[in-house]
Amino acid sequence: MFYLIFFLYLRALNQYQNSAMINSKFITRFVLLSVYLLISCSREDSPPTVTTTFHYGLDSIEFVYEPLNHKEIKVYYYIPESGSMKNMPILFAFHGADRNGIYQIDTWKSIADERKIMVFAPQFSQPLSESDRKRFNSNEYQLGGVTTSGSYYSPVQEDKWTFSVIEELFDHIKEATGSSQATYDMWGHSAGGQWTHRYVLFKPNARLRMAVVSNSGVFTVPDVLGISDGSAIYSFPYSLKGTTMIDSDVRRYFTKNMVIHTGMADLATTTQQDPYLSVTAGSKAQGANRNQRSLFFYNYCRQIAEDKGWEFNWSLVEVPNVGHSSRRMVQTYNVGAADILY
Repeated sequence: MFYLIFFLYLRALNQYQNSAMINSKFITRFVLLSVYLLISCSREDSPPTVTTTFHYGLDSIEFVYEPLNHKEIKVYYYIPESGSMKNMPILFAFHGADRNGIYQIDTWKSIADERKIMVFAPQFSQPLSESDRKRFNSNEYQLGGVTTSGSYYSPVQEDKWTFSVIEELFDHIKEATGSSQATYDMWGHSAGGQWTHRYVLFKPNARLRMAVVSNSGVFTVPDVLGISDGSAIYSFPYSLKGTTMIDSDVRRYFTKNMVIHTGMADLATTTQQDPYLSVTAGSKAQGANRNQRSLFFYNYCRQIAEDKGWEFNWSLVEVPNVGHSSRRMVQTYNVGAADILY
């Protein structure tokens, strides 16, 4: 359209340039056409605008991450009505294996109101069948989509990782809300704890201020040689054996601001007691229950850092009398995720 208008403009100018007819009528046409051309140029050159509108209160959006545009990602959110979108911290809250994003919003809602936090809970829904590619299997959720297999490391291109959704979602939130925040926080419970500690490992350049890992059922121990229970050596996803990561990646991992957060009463050891509990041999090599596995992971990592003389910025927080409850892991006074983060 721009080129057609410009062509017509040149013809008109040529028609009048050798005549005495350059009068007020031509000048008027000249001005109007010039204005139209300027508007056309500005429209063509302007970047696309963000169409999402985030409202105060509870709502949700359907977020499209282009490299995974065949996937359905619903993002629940809560923005306190008395706060300023520009100034409030941004928290990403990750659900467990039940894939219930709205429950995590409900868990944080009163705290968000009190402390003026914007909370976003992406929901990575469970596939309805083996052929369902619109939703996220356990490799794509708990393992962040870095591998095609849950039994060994089969690498996926990084832009197609589920992990890669978050940085782009953060940019989208910032632009749509006018947020001035340069970083975000992350909390995950159970399967969300698996997501969170692996996110920190695999996304070292993420704009993450602090991560809290609550009641993870199994960990990827950052040992490139694997972990052992005395009878077998366990590689990915139980360790970094079999991946492309090296010691320098582990060293950088330990510099991140991460809290291993465990309920001292999270003691289920069988799927009869808890159907979501991982009972594989690799999981059991880290402990009989989630509390033991959290302690094992933290102490194992701290020992690696101590042996190698590396910086270690992690901390361990135990929550007395709390089992596998995301709400109590967040809201317990002084040692809950809310008080740790804010």
